[in-house]
Amino acid sequence: MSIPMHVSCGSQLEVGKSYLVGQFYFVKDLDTITENEKKLLEFEI
Repeated sequence: MSIPMHVSCGSQLEVGKSYLVGQFYFVKDLDTITENEKKLLEFEI
């Protein structure tokens, strides 16, 4: 299944990978992302 890529801080995040962007660690598995991480990353899921 294809998941739309999220773009943040000028960096494109690829599915299945995690990037350290600024001070935030992006977790690409949206099923296991925590509520606190959602707030930090401001994901609209």
